[in-house]
Amino acid sequence: MKLADNLESGNYTNKLILSFVSNPYTPIAIMTEGPDFNIKLKSLETATNKIEHFKKSTVAPAASVNAINIEDEESDYEIKLWLDPTDKTAYYYAEPEKVYLNTDSYNMFLLGFGEQKIKNILELDLSNFDTSQVTNMGYMFYGMSSLTSLNLSNFDTSKVTNMSGMFVGMVNLTSLNLSNFDTSKVKNMGTMFAGMANLTTLDLSNFDTSQVTNMNYMFSLEYTDIPKDKLEKIYVNNDFNTAKLTDFSRMFKNRKKLRGGNGSYLTNPSTADKSWLRIDRPGVQGYFTRKP
Repeated sequence: MKLADNLESGNYTNKLILSFVSNPYTPIAIMTEGPDFNIKLKSLETATNKIEHFKKSTVAPAASVNAINIEDEESDYEIKLWLDPTDKTAYYYAEPEKVYLNTDSYNMFLLGFGEQKIKNILELDLSNFDTSQVTNMGYMFYGMSSLTSLNLSNFDTSKVTNMSGMFVGMVNLTSLNLSNFDTSKVKNMGTMFAGMANLTTLDLSNFDTSQVTNMNYMFSLEYTDIPKDKLEKIYVNNDFNTAKLTDFSRMFKNRKKLRGGNGSYLTNPSTADKSWLRIDRPGVQGYFTRKP
């Protein structure tokens, strides 16, 4: 502080006023990456104790319970996971009500070909998941063949770029509501609905495919699933935007029952190119039906 040269001697006081702008931070619970979660979920099962349900617990596990940690290293809270063999439920617990899924939630509930662990899961309660930061949902529910319903109404997919293989092999699902899905950033939809033999209709009327480059095998079936195939209609509001689509091999492979809204189809659906990603109407063939 500079003082005047002619200042008389004596005691002086000065006041320094400080002001602060606070940026409040809310601690959050963040799930581990999808592949790590998958490994840890499967590790809960034994030859005699199988998982049939998955849900959030309202209370922390007792000290005697063999719970494992499934939080990301950036998480502010622990997330515990354990199996209660009495009700065959895999419970997870975190102090906050919501748990943020990892940006990479790839393979989270994946059931690989020939695997036995988690194949008996009948119910997934995902209502406490916040997916607003997720970019990768590839193969998220791959092979979950025992599930008969899947509620994704709380899923925020506004940042997702990869949905490849997301629902592959979910042969017992009879309906799938994706009306809340934001696909405006998705680039990969390859094999997204492959092997879903029990759906009779599929409503993709809200899908934005303007950024998609890969739709290989998107709706395909394997030969072994042809007798089970029930898919007859795919509903959309508009033709798919295929401006960036480069990979579109065998999108409708073995979908023998599928018909466009005007009755169009191919004897060999595997040969359908991207021109068939349109609403079927007089003068324009396509595998889609305009949503009523």
